[in-house]
Amino acid sequence: MKDIEECRKKIDEIDKKILSLLNSRADLAIQIGKEKSKSNSCVFVPSREVEIYNRLIRMNGGPLPDESVLSVFREILSSTRFVEKSLSVAYLGPEGTFSYLASKEIFGSRADYLSLESIDQVFLEVKKENSDYGVVPVENSLEGMVTRTLDLFVDSTLKIYAEKMMPIHHSLVSRSGNLKKIKTLYTFYQPLAQCRSWVDRNLANAKIIEVASSAEAAKRASKNPNSGGISNPEAAWRNKLKIVAKKIEDYPNNYTRFLVISPNASKPSKWDKTSVIFSIPHEAGSLYSTLKPLSDNGINLTKIESRPVKREAWEYLFYIDFQGHMDDPKIGRVLNKFKKSTVFFKILGSYPVGL
Repeated sequence: MKDIEECRKKIDEIDKKILSLLNSRADLAIQIGKEKSKSNSCVFVPSREVEIYNRLIRMNGGPLPDESVLSVFREILSSTRFVEKSLSVAYLGPEGTFSYLASKEIFGSRADYLSLESIDQVFLEVKKENSDYGVVPVENSLEGMVTRTLDLFVDSTLKIYAEKMMPIHHSLVSRSGNLKKIKTLYTFYQPLAQCRSWVDRNLANAKIIEVASSAEAAKRASKNPNSGGISNPEAAWRNKLKIVAKKIEDYPNNYTRFLVISPNASKPSKWDKTSVIFSIPHEAGSLYSTLKPLSDNGINLTKIESRPVKREAWEYLFYIDFQGHMDDPKIGRVLNKFKKSTVFFKILGSYPVGL
């Protein structure tokens, strides 16, 4: 017991030092905030936060794993941001959805969160400046693009300010915690598609009812002892449900990419990508000639996706991501060449990779 008491005394001394250092950090953040207010600069700077996170990972010698270190510092950054300015964040709700979890991963607990019913409403809320930022899903590694998000960018003045890659793990949740008692399964359509084989094997006779979100699936399951939902631990906890089975997705490498949208452009970092949307003339080789400047300049194309133009039959828009920031002179020259070979051209933003 003496050894334990000695360790606890040392921990108390360390906590005292940590508290003092945290407040010193907050004092510096307040000074930075005053300088930013003079130039109307943004409080949330993804390029700076990516730099901090990457440096911490390089410095971490354990025994705390990188994930735990980043979790602690995410809250430190959230709290020190808060002393500069309280940020408001709109997201595709309700609370307990993966969009909500992604928002908390990006902004921490000290932001003011607004739950909205659709991606359209998130865009509108940020455009009207009722929220500083919005968080919307854009792509799942198994199910592909969230097409509504891409379509809204065509006419929106908002920019992609940051991105977040979230590992997606689904759980079967219920009041009883007993798989055999589940006669009705509530689920959002995307989790159902990602867990279809597991559901067919284990709940072949259950009645499946699709709902608006994973959070809603948990809420519905909480009202019926003979039902279950495909959801996540956060939504299960909020609805006082038990986890029947964890990680029921059919493929382990399941990620969703979320975008932070803002009226402002993101500053350059060492780890940027640029997103562009464009259309091309109906001519042989037009897509090849449009993309050729990327190859000629050694720029890596990381994604390409086509979408029908809603106003014209058999016309298509192309969405691409490539490495680099639009403020880089080389990237700027490539973008100028893009403009000359396209019918419609729009830069959606340059931003740090994977905040």
